[in-house]
Amino acid sequence: MKKLLVGSIFSDDKPLQKQWLDLQLKYLSVTTDSYDHVAVVSKIATDDYFGSKTKVIYPQDMNLTGSDAHTQGLNLLLEYFRSNQSNYENFLFIDGDAFPIKKQWMLSLLNKMDSKDIAIA
Repeated sequence: MKKLLVGSIFSDDKPLQKQWLDLQLKYLSVTTDSYDHVAVVSKIATDDYFGSKTKVIYPQDMNLTGSDAHTQGLNLLLEYFRSNQSNYENFLFIDGDAFPIKKQWMLSLLNKMDSKDIAIA
């Protein structure tokens, strides 16, 4: 069983989005052990760039833009995570333009989420 499934949303597969994907995958591979990656790409693909690097989900409605497209992407990731929950121990939603820079970030995050560290006001 893999420890982590990482999911991101990208607006399209234009050059800037491809750069963000490459940075995200590069830094995940340097800072993270045992993970898989999935990306929602909100617009129709112009090539197989994303598909050659990660699992890709395309929404049925590619006419949505902005926060509506992002919300749709989050719901698709949640659905994908739920359908694969028996294959992973952890799931991470991460913005397409974000990436971890610290080794062992996952252990730090899991420790912070431990119930003894959560203050309820």
